[in-house]
Amino acid sequence: MSDPRKQILTNKRRNLNILRTLKESVTSFPTEFTSYRVLPSIISALEYGGASAVAILPLVLQFGKNVSPEEYPTVILAPLIKLFASPDRGTRMALLEHLPEFSEQLDKKMVAEQIWPHLVCRNPRINLQHCTNRPLQQTGFSDTVAVIREATIKSIILLSPKVSPAIVAHLPISNPPLSWVIEF
Repeated sequence: MSDPRKQILTNKRRNLNILRTLKESVTSFPTEFTSYRVLPSIISALEYGGASAVAILPLVLQFGKNVSPEEYPTVILAPLIKLFASPDRGTRMALLEHLPEFSEQLDKKMVAEQIWPHLVCRNPRINLQHCTNRPLQQTGFSDTVAVIREATIKSIILLSPKVSPAIVAHLPISNPPLSWVIEF
């Protein structure tokens, strides 16, 4: 009987090797193959935790360049938007780091209703209509990890044109907690 921990490590290595190979040979695959075979598989792995978002997200965005503009919101954006609600810091950080690559394709409704609340509303001091009935979780501005707070602030610069000025006016940046000042 083999050790389950060894199998998990072997599977993780195998997955990383597959992802590395995909990344290196992106241009050698036919567009239809990547759009309809490879992309759905890696999006599924991203959504259901088959591998690290740090490794998969760049591939999704790279393969997503071949997706038609009509299909892009449902094929690429819908799964990515769902991931903003993830409690996994690595996933959220990967999304924030790669936001410049897909922020232009986001519409105002997506940002205001599905992304913005996960960036700002976890802070109990903020009382926005989009933030009601959401469980407290440390994400965005209220995260205890300074790097995530910094990435959140950078993402606000990209996303703020897509939300109303009244919502942006309630950002908790004017009086940051002392820990923010010390860590930055």
